[in-house]
Amino acid sequence: MSFPSNPKLVLFVIGLSALGPDQGWAQSTEGEASPPDPSLADDAFSTLDLDRLIGLEVTIASVKATSLRESPGIVSLITREEILETGARDLIDVLRLVPGFFFGVDVQGVVGLGIRGNWAHEGKVLLMIDGQEINELGYQTLQFGHHFPVEAIERIEIIRGPGSAIYGGNAELGVIKVTTRSGAKIDGARGAVRYGAPSGFYGGSGDKKGFVDFTVEAGSELESGLTWSLSAMAGRSVRSDEDFVGTDGTTYDLGTNSELRPAMVNAGLGWNGLHLRLLYDGYGFDSRDNFDVPTNFVQPYRHQGWYGELGGDFEVLPGLHVLPKLSYRRQLNWWSLPGDDQVRQESIDSGAFAQRTFSRALANVTATWDLFDEANLLFGAEAFYDQGVANGEELDTRDLNWFTADDGSLTQDLSFFSAAGFAQFLWPNEIVNFTIGGRLEGHNVFGVRAAPRVALTKVFDNGLHAKLLASQAFRTPSFMNKSLEKAVDPNNRVKSERTTVLEAELGYQLDEGLQLTANTFYALVKDPIIYTFVADADAEAYLNRGQTATFGAELEARANQEWVDGMLSYSIYRSAGEIPEEYRVPDSKALLGAPQHKVTARLIFKLPYQLRVTPTLAWSFGRWAYTAASPMAPEQLAHEVLVGLAATASDVGVSGLDLALIAHDLLDQVEAFPQPYSGGHAPLSGSGRMMMLRLSYEYGR
Repeated sequence: MSFPSNPKLVLFVIGLSALGPDQGWAQSTEGEASPPDPSLADDAFSTLDLDRLIGLEVTIASVKATSLRESPGIVSLITREEILETGARDLIDVLRLVPGFFFGVDVQGVVGLGIRGNWAHEGKVLLMIDGQEINELGYQTLQFGHHFPVEAIERIEIIRGPGSAIYGGNAELGVIKVTTRSGAKIDGARGAVRYGAPSGFYGGSGDKKGFVDFTVEAGSELESGLTWSLSAMAGRSVRSDEDFVGTDGTTYDLGTNSELRPAMVNAGLGWNGLHLRLLYDGYGFDSRDNFDVPTNFVQPYRHQGWYGELGGDFEVLPGLHVLPKLSYRRQLNWWSLPGDDQVRQESIDSGAFAQRTFSRALANVTATWDLFDEANLLFGAEAFYDQGVANGEELDTRDLNWFTADDGSLTQDLSFFSAAGFAQFLWPNEIVNFTIGGRLEGHNVFGVRAAPRVALTKVFDNGLHAKLLASQAFRTPSFMNKSLEKAVDPNNRVKSERTTVLEAELGYQLDEGLQLTANTFYALVKDPIIYTFVADADAEAYLNRGQTATFGAELEARANQEWVDGMLSYSIYRSAGEIPEEYRVPDSKALLGAPQHKVTARLIFKLPYQLRVTPTLAWSFGRWAYTAASPMAPEQLAHEVLVGLAATASDVGVSGLDLALIAHDLLDQVEAFPQPYSGGHAPLSGSGRMMMLRLSYEYGR
């Protein structure tokens, strides 16, 4: 391990910890650090007025709770009310309305996330659910599409920008922090069922499959101070009922070849400053699209994760809190589930067979100290040990399933060790709110990386607010990045990516319930870790190549009147400089798969008798992709206009009974997920028009 030779740099970047949402300085008794929201009403479909919404405190960008306008980051906050009233099926529906976010297909039927023009699927955006980092450890990917239980979410905080200074090497381009409802919020029990039918369900072929899931929640806060919560979700659906057409012309029906099987159980317990969190995430799916050329058989896959965390918040001196944490996660990622010997052999022949287990054990201790004039100092350290193990001794799967060591030999396991130090100083004052800090992380294989940050924010009396932000971030290579580094070139060694981002935001809040916000950004990624498939060698590999850069702007308007609540946004990006060929669109400033322009809108009409009618719009254009019609050069895709409509009613007949009728993709545009790199994969179709019914009952409301 080599360390920086510049002592000034070392002093500056005694980095900021990978704090989960259960480690903030303002703890709840159940370990959920999201600050209390006194402005959130108890009834399920209460819409916040604008003043209360932008005044809600967030912790994602600074750990210490700050308002949205003062937060030292470009931050979005999505409330439970917005999720329910738009009728979102999953996080794709929720995040699609966030400026700068887009979705694309990776391989093997998996849909991933991009941000601000950059493909962020492998380890560049961190997703946390109640403090548990959900990114799988093998490739550091996330899998979207009827996966995570949106019915149980209390709020979502998003950093549209680097988060490595706070959260480490999976937060290079963004962070998504999901907080589910605490026991005190639930205060009883709730059950919800959702059912949806695609446009071809009625009058079409008899094998069309719909969308169904069930969610239950229970929890309370007892007089003894003990707080508990439990939620569970299970469901079944298909990615689409459309046809998939590969770049080689192979065609098959996704309605019978893309089943999704989500399941999640989430339990929390808190008492007297201590908290315990246990979470199970299971996600099964079927796929035929493989890496590029579709297979002639259905391959079932499974992603499974078990997460556990024990922590506390202890005030050792007035204003000085110490927050220790121990956590462990174990995951089965991209796990092949062959149904018989023939499918198993076909899976091996196609290169899709994998059965590996990954785990991480982590110890963290953080101290937060309230100083003069509301200033806060945060500091501490953490260490974690990662291990990957290939399942089975069979000789016919070793080349696919085992890892590759530095000397080129196959090994059944790999392990990494990392340690980090961190610090942050936040000083709100009359002149400007000032934040400086960072993270210094050492890795036994990939060396030392630093992630400094500095932020200046100011809220003026006339309704203006301004932010100037500069930060650096990194992405540490994953197990499979390391294992596949020599698949094509025996001398290749993968190293960490390095990212520098400059951001500025200006906002104005009018007394009439209108807020306007505009931000600009420039993001430079040096030595990006790029996935490539070399047909001549029939091998996939990872390598660092050149640099990528994007710049652009994101505009957002929010309005709240007595009878309507509205949001309108527009985002644009352009590439800058010489872009690696895997991401490049010839003779264009676009990057593959990423819409150069995106417009989103949401209106919540607040009608009498607790009725809400909510139309939504997500309009994307300026997208390029390799397709069956153009397999050798990318072509520009048509504009995609996704229109949704949801009608919700609460306390229907009896208190606590809620009903929603929802229409997704009213124009039947059929969402397309293009591949944001030149991997030979044609766009994967999403669902077209879908009619849905949601019924929920909350006992004790």
